[in-house]
Amino acid sequence: MPESQTGRVLQFTAGVYRIHTPRGTYDCSLRGRAKRDAGERVAIGDVVTFENLPDGSGRITEVLPRLSRLSRHSLAKKREQVLAANVDQVAAVFSLHRPDPDGRLLDRLLVVAELHELPALIVANKSDLVEGGAVPAEISAYADLGYPVLRTCARTGEGLPDLQDRLAGRITVFTGPSGGGKTSILNAILP
Repeated sequence: MPESQTGRVLQFTAGVYRIHTPRGTYDCSLRGRAKRDAGERVAIGDVVTFENLPDGSGRITEVLPRLSRLSRHSLAKKREQVLAANVDQVAAVFSLHRPDPDGRLLDRLLVVAELHELPALIVANKSDLVEGGAVPAEISAYADLGYPVLRTCARTGEGLPDLQDRLAGRITVFTGPSGGGKTSILNAILP
């Protein structure tokens, strides 16, 4: 009988789920009853049970209940698309320059976080590209609404220790426009 383990889904590519456990990372597929029950909608962050098969592959047997989710609704398909499960907070990452911050997109991201009752923080990145590293008033005003606004620079390391403190022990979704520095920040924190 195959050994059963519990882990968290880290990645999904071409029908293969990468699952992290304290014992290592495993590649698994979704088959049988679990596939019918999940309807192929296992999300990044889901906690699952899986079996290690003799050929070295794995098979997800159950998707455990979600504690939280971050999702969007498709009007065309009239269903919810879960983007991430079991999330503790959302980090909206924006560049202070190149590209300039998009206040409308920031509003939309914060509304989605509020809708799902997830705390959010704003990461104002690329502070080295603006004179004096100042955060524009239209972004710093969010601090008055209760959102932490962190000024960072992935290139110089400015603000990264404070960001790391806010990430410690939490599962955080990094979101924001292309070019904002999400990958650069993550690479600076976890090279």
